Amino acid sequence: MICQIMVTEESGSKLAAILVYVGGKITGKAEPGYEDLVKDTLAQLHIVDGGERRVSLKDDPKAWFEALPETYNGSYLRAKMI
Repeated sequence: MICQIMVTEESGSKLAAILVYVGGKITGKAEPGYEDLVKDTLAQLHIVDGGERRVSLKDDPKAWFEALPETYNGSYLRAKMI
């Protein structure tokens, strides 16, 4: 699975990073200037199962990865599976 992390700037949407989930591991590459944003994103807990469970990247990487689009769907920061 592949996920794009997008940010909105004055000039429009811009790719901040690409994250990849393969075989239980998540790898990725941040665009220059977005390294801290991506590091902070990787550290966040995500709420899944209708708000019943919180997952971290370490505890359940697949559920964490699948929750990216729902977690990051705002006007500034968005995650999109491709």
